[in-house]
Amino acid sequence: MSVVKGKRKENDLQVIRSLRELAIHTIGCCCNESVFPKSKRWLYTQRITNEAVDALLCATRANSVRVPEDDDGTIYRYRQLQQVQANAHLEGLEVLLSLAYELVKIEGHRVDYWTGLIVDARKKLQGWINSDRKRYTK
Repeated sequence: MSVVKGKRKENDLQVIRSLRELAIHTIGCCCNESVFPKSKRWLYTQRITNEAVDALLCATRANSVRVPEDDDGTIYRYRQLQQVQANAHLEGLEVLLSLAYELVKIEGHRVDYWTGLIVDARKKLQGWINSDRKRYTK
């Protein structure tokens, strides 16, 4: 039986999808010469790409961890740490994007869309963290 679209709940897989979309968009922009000219690309793109990919990797690691019912908190803390690190990478990406906007003069509409992807991913990630906190905190 399927669930009506309006009554569906967010799940961690949607977080992974959002982060994957963000990483793909980030890599595409960083490879695009009209966004980052060759003369300035080497200064910014590697770090920007790393932050987006690292956020995805941390969230994927966290998602792969299954917390057993008899956990003493160690496994949950690892899962939580990966989620927090994913959030920190998103923050770093936003800072780097802000610098690139000012210094490389990336077009405003590109930055708006890119920032929207970051905000969406962060919101879903925070929802996932809150859900885990309720689920695993005893």
